[in-house]
Amino acid sequence: MEVLFLNGLTNGKTRRREQLAFGYLARRGINVTHHGVDWFSGDSFETLRHDATEAARELLQQKGRLAIVGSSAGGSMAMDVFSELQDENVRVISLCGRLHPGDYDPASKLSLESAAHLGTPQASQSFYDSVTYCDQIAIPAVKDENLHKITVIKQLTDLVVPRETMDIAGVKPIVVPGFGHGMGIALATMKLAEILTRHE
Repeated sequence: MEVLFLNGLTNGKTRRREQLAFGYLARRGINVTHHGVDWFSGDSFETLRHDATEAARELLQQKGRLAIVGSSAGGSMAMDVFSELQDENVRVISLCGRLHPGDYDPASKLSLESAAHLGTPQASQSFYDSVTYCDQIAIPAVKDENLHKITVIKQLTDLVVPRETMDIAGVKPIVVPGFGHGMGIALATMKLAEILTRHE
């Protein structure tokens, strides 16, 4: 199974933890291509989505089947790309990703505004826009017959991404026994091999 990986809220460079995850999956017959999303580049959400969608199209053309995996902030972008393609040979997996803004006061630490660091030097307007687009356009555009191609993995607790913002109506989430954002993503990654092999 070929995987296109979209990273969380970073500059898009492959980190050591991701290298270890990709190695773990490779030993189980799953090849991962990391399309680096630089959430802090200043590029618009539209540009980042276009680039990720083109990367997905290219891999799909080469391999015939594709799983788009988005981790954390990458979850919304993965859904945005999946919704754009809606191809019978493409599935999507969100690893502890924020797919909805949620109903929070903008000043709350749980708000999307805070998560995107808006109003600070570390602001990522593209992440904010990705989640908003995912919530308002991408998810509603997914046809009912394609819901079975969506997998949502979440953990027991998360102080970074509110768990209720990870869900998609009509998709039963897989819950891993993780406590905290990092641990949740690690356990979700280990679950990937089983999920992707099942859909070979």
